[in-house]
Amino acid sequence: MKLLGIDYGLKKVGLAIGDADSATAVPWGLIPGGEDLVLRLCSLIKEERIDQLVVGLPIPTDSQQGVSQLDKTVLFARALEAQSALPVIFINEQFSSAEAKRIQSELGSKVSEDALAAMIILQAFLDGERAADPDQHHDGAIGQHHDGAIGQHHDGAIGQHHDNK
Repeated sequence: MKLLGIDYGLKKVGLAIGDADSATAVPWGLIPGGEDLVLRLCSLIKEERIDQLVVGLPIPTDSQQGVSQLDKTVLFARALEAQSALPVIFINEQFSSAEAKRIQSELGSKVSEDALAAMIILQAFLDGERAADPDQHHDGAIGQHHDGAIGQHHDGAIGQHHDNK
């Protein structure tokens, strides 16, 4: 099963591609946000033959901080799910940007921070799935939250370790 990891932002969106069978995620790239974002992503989903979507959910660290971005992300994910007819899984993306910055700094990676964050989000889902049941795929629906620690992932010069809790 092929998955698309998404680090959503109004101005730019980081993307990563993953494979459930090998439980690996790699950065795919960065695309600009905008009004036609869902349509552009649906074209990519069709072209890449994506089976499932994993969207980073910006859980606020306190009662008010980040609520607006959380709402915007959920609205975006609902529109993408409706347009693509694919299930969306939410993953807590807390600290994914900080981890992406660390990877860029430590490894000298030229991959965009947002694409690295998308990889971290998608790898969190894949690692959680593998830990829960390595022989069973997750059939999720929008609004579902998936928690789990992320294991070590290396893709050439890009590696990561991130605690999702």
